[in-house]
Amino acid sequence: MLDGSDYFHSTTIECPGCLQRTEAHGEVHFRHTVVSATLVKAGSHRVLPLDVEEGRNSDGQDKQDGEVHAAKRLIPRLRQAHPQLPLIVGGEDRYGHEPCIAQ
Repeated sequence: MLDGSDYFHSTTIECPGCLQRTEAHGEVHFRHTVVSATLVKAGSHRVLPLDVEEGRNSDGQDKQDGEVHAAKRLIPRLRQAHPQLPLIVGGEDRYGHEPCIAQ
């Protein structure tokens, strides 16, 4: 399963790697996000974290990653690291777009 999460958020503290979101009234939010891949099994309460991929600024502040772009980098890495593991990748509806499904 894929899931995105903010692990840092502030309206006052920022760094060059922060993703930025500006609200309609002008307040800027600085954050760091990660998409995590976790192995789950139906009927079991056990989970196994596999890997994570950080959302990042691809080209300065103008091109910022979202969860989908991070997931598209993460999925091939998972398949390469675990070639014998039959994977069904699941997640929220945001991962249901064609480019992500094609991965």
